[in-house]
Amino acid sequence: MPDFREELEAAYAREREVRDYAMLGLPHEVCGIQINPLTLRSYMLLSFLGNPVIVGGQIELSDAAQFLWILSVNYLQPVGGFVQRFKSYYRRKRLVRRVAAIQYEELVDEIEDFMEEMFMDCPGGRKDGPPRSISLAAELVNLFRGSFSRSELLETSLPEIWQHLRFSSDSTAPKFNKFSDRVKAQYLARLNGHG
Repeated sequence: MPDFREELEAAYAREREVRDYAMLGLPHEVCGIQINPLTLRSYMLLSFLGNPVIVGGQIELSDAAQFLWILSVNYLQPVGGFVQRFKSYYRRKRLVRRVAAIQYEELVDEIEDFMEEMFMDCPGGRKDGPPRSISLAAELVNLFRGSFSRSELLETSLPEIWQHLRFSSDSTAPKFNKFSDRVKAQYLARLNGHG
């Protein structure tokens, strides 16, 4: 049986690493593919496109490729003149070939790990609650008015945004820590004979 203290320390270390790494704005890696962190802009775009990594549902290989392409460090919008559109097409095609060579389960597992880190400090919400009456982006732009410009906020990684929200929230409100809380819950389940 794994040692609880070791598991908990590893979870605390991972939480610190995820939070510190988010502030650096460096790329991540999914199955050897370099991708940018999920920003508010890329989240909104993928949501608008109905990508199941963001909106939920069965993730097909084409969905994973779309997700990785939009976050790719080599992403180039297919707009402008012929040369830029051709470069965009070529880069996307090259990435799709790489994605097709990856084992499906490994690809989905690594995307899910990436997403778990992107939303590690996200404030909780209710899935069965009423639908939003305004865009998440509009809500965050209003909330951070004076701290970030609209364009800065759209290009800020979600893990960084969640940390700013945590910092500005009620200091007496309970804070949840995804990885260490999971280790604690699993330990309690084992103690109670459920694990």
